[in-house]
Amino acid sequence: MWSIKCLPRVEPAAERKAENTTRMKSKTVRSLLSARCMTALLLPWLVIAFSAAAAFGQVQPGTSSAQPASTPTVVAKVGGEVITLNQVDDYIGREVYGLALKLYTLRRQALASMIDASLVRQQAHKEGVTELEMLSRLANPLPAPSAAEIQYGFASHYDSLWPMGEVAARFRIALDLQDHVRSEAVRTYLDNLKRDANVEVFLAKPEFRLRARPTACRLSRPEAGAQLVVFLDYECPFCRKIEPVLEKLIAEEPTRSSLGVSIKQMPLSIHTNAYKAAVAATCASRQNRFPAFHAALFAAEDRSQSGLDAVAEKTGLDLPAFRACLAGEDAQIDVLLDMEEARRAGVQGTPSLFLNGELIEGREDGDKLREYIVSAIRQGRPEGASGLSR
Repeated sequence: MWSIKCLPRVEPAAERKAENTTRMKSKTVRSLLSARCMTALLLPWLVIAFSAAAAFGQVQPGTSSAQPASTPTVVAKVGGEVITLNQVDDYIGREVYGLALKLYTLRRQALASMIDASLVRQQAHKEGVTELEMLSRLANPLPAPSAAEIQYGFASHYDSLWPMGEVAARFRIALDLQDHVRSEAVRTYLDNLKRDANVEVFLAKPEFRLRARPTACRLSRPEAGAQLVVFLDYECPFCRKIEPVLEKLIAEEPTRSSLGVSIKQMPLSIHTNAYKAAVAATCASRQNRFPAFHAALFAAEDRSQSGLDAVAEKTGLDLPAFRACLAGEDAQIDVLLDMEEARRAGVQGTPSLFLNGELIEGREDGDKLREYIVSAIRQGRPEGASGLSR
């Protein structure tokens, strides 16, 4: 995503929601247990995790968790027409990806706990001891922290610790340091077991890729190879800033012959003439004059009706047909479909770029953006233009 972009106007209700969200996050952070308490609870919870893993199922030796690709799930039939779950998810858009990502995060955390439990269980069986006996070794007294470490902790947190008194504060710091060391010892022990064991993880992170609707608003037409889709607003200054980058991609190799560039209209309500300009560009595409009109539209200072007429004349459009298209509904419907596509893809502002369906993020500098696209094409990534993968 082009990190500097034009954004829609934030309504007061959205501002209040953002403020409430921030307040809730702050309250949650304040309510978290201290690091020392969390460390003290770590070992008992590991024991519980071991029991849970045993109760709810273990991966048996010699079996694989890798699942073959499933056929599309049919969720409805209307006469002879079939509707699949993938089509429903595509219709909803990026919100499904957000839910899938949350589910993936929960599964990843649970899987990590189950893997740790399995490793300790297997190691305990190998050594002929119980799992609790193994964990007790890690809970044995550790070397006391040095005076310098305690003094550093006291000085660093003096303002929050001094009310409890210096002696109590130093004692608490010593406990915190010991618990930190114990926690690190547990993590190191589990990491070593994992390194030595044959651990294979097949849980795949979900991906969202834009499945773009075909459009005649194209700056270059190679159908093979990579496809770049750009959502833009003709009155957005950051969209104008990226225009030279697109021109260079179209004009120079290796992208000239291997990169198709399509424009999707996303006029923002904060720009007075953006919607009319988007419809005008769509009308120009119907006379096969889109690239020239697109460039002239960005260069123009006036995008009112008279300004659009001037751009149309300059780029050789049939003016009566152009005006009729502007007054009609077909081009407007195309623009509205682009805007709906942007909403479903979770596009927050303009310009937003998708390379083979994958959002390009954090490429503010034009040269770096071009280098990224060229590198991605040469390395064959990202592959395909699929929708939400599961």
